Amino acid sequence: MMSSRLVSYVRGLLLVRAALCALDAFASDANPYPCQVSVGATVSLTLSTAGPDGETWEYKLRSGGASTLDIDFELSPSGKMTGSFELDPGALNYTICEAEAAKFFSLPSRLNSEKDSVMLHGPNLRISITRAGVTKTVQIYDPDHVQSRAAVASFMRVWDRALKPFPLQPKWRHASN
Repeated sequence: MMSSRLVSYVRGLLLVRAALCALDAFASDANPYPCQVSVGATVSLTLSTAGPDGETWEYKLRSGGASTLDIDFELSPSGKMTGSFELDPGALNYTICEAEAAKFFSLPSRLNSEKDSVMLHGPNLRISITRAGVTKTVQIYDPDHVQSRAAVASFMRVWDRALKPFPLQPKWRHASN
């Protein structure tokens, strides 16, 4: 069992990181202003790595800053982790504004190369954005091998913006890194 001093230290680190992320979001030139976002909007991200042998990370940002993260580890370690976060209320707006700027809503629903008939061990990413009662979902399998680099860049721009305020992120690297 962790000591209360260690637990307090870890909580402090998470609070500092969340504060720095919020400050960075307000100070960043990458936030496209102005952008109208409807009440009740959500952004959901899902990353599945290595098929049945990997991990699944599911993020959900909601209007007002209430957000969740669910992680399912398939093999070693095996188990689930769940967290709830109160993020900067602007995090959702910034993500949707970034999606507009990146032309996310014009992307096809699947970004795969011609030879991706069976998705097994590459990373599978999905973004769903709901606003004004309409949902746009775009899925990409193994972004490093998709032919349309412009479409991958648009998708990853939204992905990176949505993940920015979360204190826990998967150790998965994509082509833009």
